[in-house]
Parts: sequence; structure tokens; C-alpha cells
Amino acid sequence: MTTQNTNPKSTKTVDATVNNPFIAPFQKMMEDHQARMDAAFAEFTKQEAKGMERITQGIDEMANLWKGQLNYFSQLQSEWRKMAVEATEKAQDYVKGAN
Repeated sequence: MTTQNTNPKSTKTVDATVNNPFIAPFQKMMEDHQARMDAAFAEFTKQEAKGMERITQGIDEMANLWKGQLNYFSQLQSEWRKMAVEATEKAQDYVKGAN
């Protein structure tokens, strides 16, 4: 790491890492931090994949439930139509019998 000397008349550059006792511990700290960040993001990736799998399963289950409801509703409509036809036929028979 080099820094420019702030003296405008001097053109020397100063190496800030020479004999600096704080560089090695700081570098170690940054490497440890990077390792922890890598591990954390790897875990985030795993959890995200599990979450997406659960969401997909939930959507599939909801789709199956909706299909079941639609089938049931269709059966109810069919039965209602049959009952309406039967009621109409009975009403016609009643009217014909009354004459």
C-alpha cells in the first residue's frame, strides 16, 4: 500500500505497509471476515433453495385443491341442472293432469 506524501514540494511516495504492526492483524481479520461471509452466503443459498422448493410444493398443492373444488362445483352444477329438468317435467305433468 503506498500513499502520496501530502507535502506539495515532495514527490516521494511512502510505503505505508513497511514496518506497520497493524497490517498483519488487520489482514487476518479481513480474511476471517471474508471466510465468514462466504460461509454465510453459502448457507443463504441453501436456505433460499429450500424455501423455493417449499413455495413450489405449496403452489402445486393449492392447484390440486382448486382443481378438486372446480370438479366438485361442476358436479353440483350438473346435479342442479338434472333437478331443474326433473322439476320442470313434474310441473308439466302436474299441469297436464290438471286439465
